[in-house]
Amino acid sequence: MAEQDEPILRRKLAPAGGDGPSGGLGTEALRRALARAARRGLRCAAIPTAAELASAELAAVLADLPAGGLVLTLEDAAGAPCGVIALDPGLAATLVETEVTGRVPAGGAGPRPPTDLDAAILGGYAAALLDEIAAATGRAEDAALRAGGFCAEPGTLGDRMPPGACRRLVATLKPGDAAGAGTLTVCLPAAVDPAAAARAGGDAPERRLGDAVTTAPLALEAVAHRFHMSLDKLAALGPGDRIDLPAGAIDAIALEAPGRAGVFAGRLGQLRGFRAVKIGAPGQRHASPPTPETDAPAPEAGSSGQA
Repeated sequence: MAEQDEPILRRKLAPAGGDGPSGGLGTEALRRALARAARRGLRCAAIPTAAELASAELAAVLADLPAGGLVLTLEDAAGAPCGVIALDPGLAATLVETEVTGRVPAGGAGPRPPTDLDAAILGGYAAALLDEIAAATGRAEDAALRAGGFCAEPGTLGDRMPPGACRRLVATLKPGDAAGAGTLTVCLPAAVDPAAAARAGGDAPERRLGDAVTTAPLALEAVAHRFHMSLDKLAALGPGDRIDLPAGAIDAIALEAPGRAGVFAGRLGQLRGFRAVKIGAPGQRHASPPTPETDAPAPEAGSSGQA
């Protein structure tokens, strides 16, 4: 690491909360945890030359993520995004190439746009990293964290994660002797003070029931159109038959909760090659597509399309 980078790193690592639930661990304890994670999850020794965990604000952490770096989301026990693991472009490329080839590239690998395959290759390291962080902090909430998927659009993370306080781990890692050093950033949820949670009623039965209800999975259906069809017409359908939809049906998709309760309006589109529903503006909702009293048009036998 160049000497001119030291002030920047020290500014990022400045503890924001001191000791207590949101304070940082000692540098040596963190370095040992990071070294163990590298031995478990990588094919090279990623030597931590600097490391510190401190409280921070989520917006500031996300704003400081390395541009063009590899970002993986962290999920809590309920599967909700609550943090990130981010490696700067050079470090990510070097670790991926090392995992694929079995040797550290001299001078490090050239930075390149990260992919979901890179995230999969480093998935074992991410899991080991979380295990060692949880062992070092000794916190139950850290032990429940797991690595989610590759985040292709880090700019959307602020809308998907709870705002406010968090913990930020920043470390400088040097993969082996042949490559230069890079920066690892881990954003963890804010530490929970059990005594404060109890005083706030966190252990009350109604609070536990509320948490269970609001985190329960809910099935949503994307509906373009509904119609009636007689049983004999349904029985006559076969592969290759086509049922025509009204004009504009794909521009009026309804997202429905159980019981045909309309939740959002949207339109059919694509995201990275997959079909997707683009939800309308906030507050834009409509009722479920009506079920007409007339029968559906007779299917065209032998025509191309979906049955």
